[in-house]
Amino acid sequence: MKQLTGRLNQNGYWIYRGWRAVPLKIAQKWQILTYEQIPNIADPQRISIIPFNCIDAGGFYWKRGTRRAGYKSIKK
Repeated sequence: MKQLTGRLNQNGYWIYRGWRAVPLKIAQKWQILTYEQIPNIADPQRISIIPFNCIDAGGFYWKRGTRRAGYKSIKK
């Protein structure tokens, strides 16, 4: 299981799950914002309520990390 830290990761997962409706163009602009400028998640505990969400969040983070690394392994 993986804990999602940081507003960018949390927002990314919320958008992925459909819990937050944000147009892709707006979400992509968050990459260049400072931490304080990225929208806060009002209910971050939502991941911990159902065990599936914890596992799913870990898979989301793993997949997102490999994409950012050019699909090189992040298992190290």
